[in-house]
Amino acid sequence: MSVDATVLAAFKKFDKDKTGSISREELAAVLQTLDPVEWDNDAIDHLLTQADSSGDGELQIQEFVSWVFAENYKSVGVGPHAGTGDNCLVISGCSRDELNGVYVQMRDKHYCHRPVFLFAAKSRFLFYQSKRQQWQVHHECSMKASCRLQTKRAPHLGGTWSVWKQTGDASSFVEEPEMGCALQQLSAEEQISKAAKAIVVREPSSVKGCFLRQEELVNGRPLYFKDKWGGQCIVYFAEEEIWGLVSGKPGACGDLKFAMSDTTQGYSPDLVSWRLRDDDDIDLVAADPSTGAASLNVPEGWKDPEMPHTLESIGKGKEVQWMRALAMTPCPVLFGDDCRPQDACQGKMGDCWLVAAIASMMEFPGYIQEKIFLTKELALDGKYEITLYDWKTDTWPVIQVDDYLPVGFRWDTWEPPRPQFASIPDGKLYVALLEKAFAKHRRGGACYQDLSTGDACEGIVAMTGCLERTWYHATDWKEHHPERPPKWVVTANEGVAVHAECPKTTEKLGQLSQGANFQEVARDGGRIQFKKISGDGPEEGWLSWYVAGQKVAKRCSELRWFKDVGKVSKEKQHLAEGLEYDERNLPVEDMWPILCELDQANFPLVTGVYYQEDEWNKKANNKQGLKTHHAYSLLGAKEVDGVKLVCIRNPWGGAKEWKGPWGDQQEEWTTHPKVSEELASFEADGTWWMDWEDFQWICGEVTVVPHCMPSKRGPPTKVE
Repeated sequence: MSVDATVLAAFKKFDKDKTGSISREELAAVLQTLDPVEWDNDAIDHLLTQADSSGDGELQIQEFVSWVFAENYKSVGVGPHAGTGDNCLVISGCSRDELNGVYVQMRDKHYCHRPVFLFAAKSRFLFYQSKRQQWQVHHECSMKASCRLQTKRAPHLGGTWSVWKQTGDASSFVEEPEMGCALQQLSAEEQISKAAKAIVVREPSSVKGCFLRQEELVNGRPLYFKDKWGGQCIVYFAEEEIWGLVSGKPGACGDLKFAMSDTTQGYSPDLVSWRLRDDDDIDLVAADPSTGAASLNVPEGWKDPEMPHTLESIGKGKEVQWMRALAMTPCPVLFGDDCRPQDACQGKMGDCWLVAAIASMMEFPGYIQEKIFLTKELALDGKYEITLYDWKTDTWPVIQVDDYLPVGFRWDTWEPPRPQFASIPDGKLYVALLEKAFAKHRRGGACYQDLSTGDACEGIVAMTGCLERTWYHATDWKEHHPERPPKWVVTANEGVAVHAECPKTTEKLGQLSQGANFQEVARDGGRIQFKKISGDGPEEGWLSWYVAGQKVAKRCSELRWFKDVGKVSKEKQHLAEGLEYDERNLPVEDMWPILCELDQANFPLVTGVYYQEDEWNKKANNKQGLKTHHAYSLLGAKEVDGVKLVCIRNPWGGAKEWKGPWGDQQEEWTTHPKVSEELASFEADGTWWMDWEDFQWICGEVTVVPHCMPSKRGPPTKVE
């Protein structure tokens, strides 16, 4: 392409520093001078993304010329995928398999003024972090990274990637020369051929099922119909540039969408994020009908005659298929190299108490492997020996279990078989086998249903042999129960901003003054809906009790902690009935140092949200990602730079996490660099940090089995 003197002169006007390329800052300086309304930050980001075909974040002379002579100067379309769908980058060769996949450019999202790419199947983002001058992959665009590539250029133009890894007690970035990022340059026909053969919608039930790809195309994209049941389809809407899940055939019923994708030109609906009509999430993945649900070719193993593979061993419901755990994963291991609390994830059985207990014990490296499992390696015949303490006989009987597990399988979704109860993450079998051993051990019934309710301490007693336990619980000192709904007082000198709705982007109504009292009406993450009781400012609205990482409001009521010390009486039939308590009163200021001492003393700890079961607190807890009447593992207590934090884990894994202050990726981590450097936040794995004051009011319970573990408590797994 020839460049005449006029265009070259225009290029030089943009290129103020005379480097031979136009940076974003130089582009913005000229365009916003011409028309600051039309050329806002979003418009400039969009232009640069479209015109920057090399992906280096700057415009070279040929890219500038393409922009100048484009038909539509605000949508140049000169990139490698112009007219052929979304730009795609493929990451491969990473040792952390969850990071390998196809990352699709998000059309309406930028970070640090560079495009963002989404790996929808694993909810991972590839984005540029300008402060560190590197590309990063993480589950949210932030300073955190699961892997990184230090370069100013596009991520597919070369360089060595580094991956964040946990090795023993240490965590660091490790270079991986085999890892790479490639630009996927496919024609429209090639992309159509690679589109998913089937789409599985797992949740919600209203649209759940398998959608099979049809031979015909609609709007140049594949069409998917729900198998057997019919009545719904997934189709591409070209004018809106979205995929939609609609009732009936395309064009019927006005194409009312039950669910829709983000804006995309992609050729497969699984490559982008989806949401329901009411903005709730939808679980949608690709599937291959040709593979069916066939398991790996594994021979039959030993079958435990005491726990037959029938409904009797499950307790209730329907007959299910039983399958060897070896057949559910291509790389089965008993423990693997990295056993940690995150391995313990609850299934469909209501045994959060047990899974929380197992996760608490996994804080102590090597204990379950050495003390509980008599079988130390993967057993090809499927026969395992485990020992658990029997408090009634004061013995450690040997429990034999096979590796057959009840599996969930739906013919209409072609999902691979998965355990109905405790999962087998990364092919690790030990948690599922230990859960099965507890089903045999508890009450002697060899039935999973016997695990449906319980006390986390019971699980810890069975794994330690310690019959004592101490229960600390907090209550409102005025009314002997937490005030519902609570009253607050504004503590910030400048007061706190009030908005009309929950999002901070909604209309600002004014400031609630320092010393103002208000009553909580509802809660959503770190936001509170309130009604004013006294003080200056709006009568009602929404506010944050943390602003820029600083606490700006606190609850008015005071707490009192109680300490109950109990020991099992062996005359009782069930362990929960055999505790005789001695209640003692504790000043509230004594509880934090006590918790830190318990953490340092290597005692297993658990917590829960049990005693706030009124309707108001249930709704408030649910909005914040917590479940009422649910057990949690308490993984640690740390004070850094004057900030007191408690580390908690949900047995459900990543399904439910705290959304309030100090939760994963909340702003407090960026405003407290010392805390972030020492503790850091977590992946979306059900583990989070929580402010000590919030913990006291929302959880308000710590249960301890005072058994000094033989190994030191391992550090929480950090994410850089």
